Amino acid sequence: MILTAPRAKRRAVAAALTAMLGCAACGSGGTPAAGRAADDVGPPSAAALAAVQGAAAGALSRTAAVSMTLAGGGLFGNTASRVDGTGAYDFAAQRGALSFTPSGSRTGEPVVFTPTAVYVRPPPGASPLPAGKTWTVADFTDPEALTSNFPRLIPQAESVNPAVTLGQLLWGGAAAAPAGHETIGGQNAVRYAVTVDLDHAVDAVTGPGRIPFARALATEAAAAGTPAVVTVTVWVAAGGRLARVRTTPPGTGVGTVTTSLSGFGRAVRADPPPSAQVVDILQLGPAGERENQNGGDSDGG
Repeated sequence: MILTAPRAKRRAVAAALTAMLGCAACGSGGTPAAGRAADDVGPPSAAALAAVQGAAAGALSRTAAVSMTLAGGGLFGNTASRVDGTGAYDFAAQRGALSFTPSGSRTGEPVVFTPTAVYVRPPPGASPLPAGKTWTVADFTDPEALTSNFPRLIPQAESVNPAVTLGQLLWGGAAAAPAGHETIGGQNAVRYAVTVDLDHAVDAVTGPGRIPFARALATEAAAAGTPAVVTVTVWVAAGGRLARVRTTPPGTGVGTVTTSLSGFGRAVRADPPPSAQVVDILQLGPAGERENQNGGDSDGG
């Protein structure tokens, strides 16, 4: 993958691979994480990268139950030491439904992901909505308007979209190295330290969600610096099943995101809420408020 990049970039990425894979077994503070030794990470190999990308490709063609943990960040304007998400996702269709619950809260925040929009139902009292509206929608068909009014909305929403978390392993996976074993869901899993080239991922994004996915990854690339590479930890269980992915998307503010997959092949319901219950988030920004005061349509229709 990095072989197609210009020579100078290949050299920069290669140097970054050596440095990042050497530190991949470290925790967020640069010290070895619990249960790991600093020398757990082996040398990068084509076989390791093939194992990771094969597992990712298999998961991206199926449906699965998804559990997610965000640590050290926040989501949709709310800051919490930890946010837990649960739900299901149809990776082939790039749509799913999850509910996110911040630590200390008893109320979840349902989110419906589709390729062209994300729907969020704020907890009661958390955000004033027009009468009769219980959901907001961010429509990705007008990304310029969204970015102008809510600069971090697209990268933050898509950084917790399971399709982006898995897809980046295919679109930008540049190197992988074995980093030990763990038991996940009662099964032995091989842990890998994977270097993802975010610039390459931006150029290689595919699927119906290409526009918002690429925008989110471009934001991460800009925040990552030069070369725009990050280390993603991936666990592959027996039979080449993708079990877990852990990443810290730069520039998004969501912290470290751990996504676990199970129940492959399960039915997924991820239908947008009824339009009568939905308000376009652009109508809640300053420009939308001015439009409403001048007699505009508050539901975005």
